[in-house]
Amino acid sequence: MLSAKLNKLENDIKGGLAPDWVKSLYEEGHFKIIKDLGNASIHPNGGDINRQSIFDQKLTDGLDTVFGFILYSAFDAPAKRKAEVGKLKSRLP
Repeated sequence: MLSAKLNKLENDIKGGLAPDWVKSLYEEGHFKIIKDLGNASIHPNGGDINRQSIFDQKLTDGLDTVFGFILYSAFDAPAKRKAEVGKLKSRLP
């Protein structure tokens, strides 16, 4: 399911339907990282589940980092920019 959603997102980006913050995260490789983390977490190496247990902490750390950045890019950064513009406008004569 993740692959289909990421493919749709990629098509939306190419079609100009995605927000700018999505485009920048895509270009920087964040969505590929999510795909790779997801694949590594559910597809054990040739049936060897030891790979999954070793990957558990790396997976949670990686997901925490990438999703934190996505949430910052989608919500915090635009709100901060809007507040800064408001502050600048309030100082106009």
